Amino acid sequence: MNNAHIQFGSSVVSLEDFQEHPEKYAHTVLLARNTAGHALCLCTPTHPKLVIAKRANRFYVAGWPNEG
Repeated sequence: MNNAHIQFGSSVVSLEDFQEHPEKYAHTVLLARNTAGHALCLCTPTHPKLVIAKRANRFYVAGWPNEG
């Protein structure tokens, strides 16, 4: 079981739930992408930025380029 979480603006979502039901979070993710421009990975104390991308009407998150 994965215990990682993602922060989209003021909302915190489990990575597992986001991966299984991305459509449930579409509005939250879009709002974060349009305001902050990124999400945060809460998997480490440094909270690295995550790029928010949209492909084929589905949102994805990925590590920020050159930040590990």
